[in-house]
Amino acid sequence: MLATGNNQQGFSLAELMIYIGVIVLVFLMTGSFIIEVSKNNKHTQAKQQLQTQTSSVMQYVTHAVHHAATISKPTPESLELVSHSQQGNQTHTRFEIRDNKLYVGISMDDTFEPSEWQQLTSNEATATLDTAITHDMSVHVAISLSQEQTTHSIATTIANRQPLQ
Repeated sequence: MLATGNNQQGFSLAELMIYIGVIVLVFLMTGSFIIEVSKNNKHTQAKQQLQTQTSSVMQYVTHAVHHAATISKPTPESLELVSHSQQGNQTHTRFEIRDNKLYVGISMDDTFEPSEWQQLTSNEATATLDTAITHDMSVHVAISLSQEQTTHSIATTIANRQPLQ
């Protein structure tokens, strides 16, 4: 007697479709995870760059204020400083917001109009500068940089040794 039976080897069409569906689902989940990690990494890098840029700009402004002999015409969005070299020459430094970017201009004459402006913030960042003189004649400086959905702000008060003009 011969045994009759259907010994099938392999997968049925339904099983194959289920396996393919599971594999596609795993690939989609892995791909989504990789994309999300990449976005988070990019956001973290942008945030770190913004913090570094804000800190370096604030150091530059603080250094200039510390070395200023006088501070002229402080406004909410600009700060003008006068410093003197050892030879007695005056240097006028102006920090100013233009087109949402922070610029510095330096002039060696009494016109206080810098011949050249240097952009201190990146093109991707939006900058705000807030300056004020406190009751004890110190200078309060606040710098805020925003990029995409990240904002980093630093504020400091610098004791002024000289009278303001």
